[in-house]
Amino acid sequence: MAASFTTPASGQVLVTVGGYLWSSVATYSSFMSADIRNSSNTLVLAAEDNRAALINSTSKASVSDQFLVTGLTPAPPAPYPTPPAHASLRGCRATVLTR
Repeated sequence: MAASFTTPASGQVLVTVGGYLWSSVATYSSFMSADIRNSSNTLVLAAEDNRAALINSTSKASVSDQFLVTGLTPAPPAPYPTPPAHASLRGCRATVLTR
């Protein structure tokens, strides 16, 4: 799955990431973030835990987070595709049902 956006003249966008998440181990976290890539598929901003929706529970929940991305080139040239990324700690399975 990927979403795309066209950068406004300000060169800034507010990105919202989220999903229906849970962890297989209650004391471990599951994260959902996004890579921001330009139209040439060059990574502009990598997915990172401090820019992620997260859950620290085996209970299922819809979680989200927002972060501001600045310094982008206003359109044209082209939209930025944003593929999602998720992670979990070793020994734990992160489950993402809906992105």
